[in-house]
Amino acid sequence: MMESLNISPEAHARGPDGKWTVPGVCVLLTVAVFLVFGQTFRHGFVNYDDDQYVYDNPQVAQGLTLRGIAWAFATSYSAYWHPLTWLSHMSDCQLWGLNAGGHHLTSVIFHAANAMLLFMVLRRMMGLRSEASPPQAGLRPDKGVVAAAPQAGALWPSAFVAAMFAIHPLNVESVAWVTQRKNVLSTFFWLLTMWAYTRYAQCVTSDACQMTGPGKAIRVPPMSRVTCHPSLFYSLALIFFALGLMSKPMLVTLPFVLLLLDYWPLGRLSGVTCQVSGSDSRVTHHASRIMPQIGHLLFEKLPFLLLAVVSCVVTYLGQKNVGAMMTFEQIPLGVRLAKVPVNYVTYLRNTLWPEGLAIPYPYPSAFPVFLVVLCTLLLAGVTVLVLWAARTKPYAAVGWFWFLGTLVPVIGLVQVGNTPVADRFTYVPQIGLYLAVAWAIRDLTVSWRHRRQALGTVVTMVITALMVCAWKQTSYWRNSESLWTHTLACTSDNFIGCYNLGTALLQKGDVDEAIAQYQQALQIKPDFAEAHSNLGNALFQKGKVDEAIAHCQRALQIKPDSPDVLNNLAWLLATGPDAHIRDGVQAVRYAGRACELTHYQKTIYIGTLAAAYAEAGRFDDAISMAEKACTLASAAGEHGLLKRNQDLLASYLKHQPYHETTKP
Repeated sequence: MMESLNISPEAHARGPDGKWTVPGVCVLLTVAVFLVFGQTFRHGFVNYDDDQYVYDNPQVAQGLTLRGIAWAFATSYSAYWHPLTWLSHMSDCQLWGLNAGGHHLTSVIFHAANAMLLFMVLRRMMGLRSEASPPQAGLRPDKGVVAAAPQAGALWPSAFVAAMFAIHPLNVESVAWVTQRKNVLSTFFWLLTMWAYTRYAQCVTSDACQMTGPGKAIRVPPMSRVTCHPSLFYSLALIFFALGLMSKPMLVTLPFVLLLLDYWPLGRLSGVTCQVSGSDSRVTHHASRIMPQIGHLLFEKLPFLLLAVVSCVVTYLGQKNVGAMMTFEQIPLGVRLAKVPVNYVTYLRNTLWPEGLAIPYPYPSAFPVFLVVLCTLLLAGVTVLVLWAARTKPYAAVGWFWFLGTLVPVIGLVQVGNTPVADRFTYVPQIGLYLAVAWAIRDLTVSWRHRRQALGTVVTMVITALMVCAWKQTSYWRNSESLWTHTLACTSDNFIGCYNLGTALLQKGDVDEAIAQYQQALQIKPDFAEAHSNLGNALFQKGKVDEAIAHCQRALQIKPDSPDVLNNLAWLLATGPDAHIRDGVQAVRYAGRACELTHYQKTIYIGTLAAAYAEAGRFDDAISMAEKACTLASAAGEHGLLKRNQDLLASYLKHQPYHETTKP
């Protein structure tokens, strides 16, 4: 007698693993994230872009204002157009002020949400799988099945992928660094786009799927056309994608990933229903209807591709305007092509063995030929292997090409700044590797007798080890000094690390050690303008005024339009303790240029201009600028700068310029 079983929506939501399994996994993911990254609530900001993004950015530090919101959508400050990222930082300043712990809390919450979203999206996708699951009811594992609910073998691989993503040490940089809010925020919208696209695919494939066998039949009813209309979720996917691009332009590779997901696990390249009949459980296939083929799927992605192209153009123009884009004269095409395989293998190595992670990694201008050849052969070999296995193990190809494809914008073909390799670039790409590994393990161990116990033990050990490593890596981000001390311990010839450690020590008041770090940076990179400028500042504090002036002038020769360099030299010329080195007219010119470059929105530069006017005898202008500096400092909550400029204003009102005193 044949018994008919209908799968209800409630069963679809619960899946086969119990009512509380999915919420339990989400709770465990959240707990793991907070155990690793909760320590950041006691961390401060670091002196590596956090000033530009938060505490020294007057538009952001004032919180959510109409002027700030308009600025967020109009500016390409920091070389990117990402208005939602700016709004996120403004919201934090509105809630927490410049308390770094609150800003870290927001980033950790986003990362926890991303881990949960990843788990739930992967699990839902497996409800539309067309790849082979472990043999059930006599099905051969190499035959496609269109399933209507998450299968029993889908939940734990999805949980494993999400857990690896949640606590892998490579993600510390994205979560513990406030500046990388754009990374966790854009990935949040990436995953929402995947969720909406999965629901869209579910809607267009929601006709009944039938599986019949000896003694039973399972029929899954079509989903409601009221609650599940394809255009609704397609529109949501486009909206989420646009919001993601407005958080960080690296999402331009998402349309490519959606095509991969069409292949597996969504199975939209061909539509089949599977039937088991006969006592020998043979499988017969027949095409029930023609699903959208490659041409249609590409056409379906056109709106996504158009948004991606617009984002690329806007990003290119923004980076070109600030000079962040490296030209082919600076880095020839041949050098870039040689770097690509080495960069890929570097990311693979750091994923498999996350030791010695640092920021930034010093990078050679060229690599030995044998290294380039070796890395190329390795990548080619893996690619051939996954293509060969794609027929029966499609997850291998999807995971591998996810990893390769999502790294394309940052792999070195297009070079922005001096950071061709960074841990934060793997935040999304590493998911592809975890995906391939998780489903490979599931298939390889399907016949094990004590599979659950063995895998549970091994996975627990791996997750625990990674959590310990990630916790330790996160601890290095507690402040600038600890971060750069760790960086210099892990790397060599790291002039950026030396420079930033010097700056942290200078702010701490350890001038002698700061000078030593700046000098070390200049030994590695003699034309490092910022190091010359800050070394001049440190030497000035030690009373070595002539040396200080010389270094600042050298910095100006290297970077004539650097606001920091202009400001430092202007301050020395305006406030130097020796009359023979003071030059009010030149100081006004340099400080005025620094203010022009920053649109008269940076308190410290305006304060320097006020001091320069005073030295030049233009006290009315000095008073006006000092008052403006006080207004900006008050609005931005810069209490130290406010008090400083109020004291200077009192001197200018008495027609007295400010001069530093010589230190022993």
